[in-house]
Amino acid sequence: GKVWDWIKSAAKKIWSSEPVSQLKGQVLNAAKNYVAEKIGATPT
Repeated sequence: GKVWDWIKSAAKKIWSSEPVSQLKGQVLNAAKNYVAEKIGATPT
């Protein structure tokens, strides 16, 4: 329905907004570093 369409488009806007993009990048980097530490490798 209409409400669902609105929710989806709002979620898409939020998901691709700048603060969220930066946050996603930080989380990805943290995860990569964590895994690298666990397996004893340096992230590239």
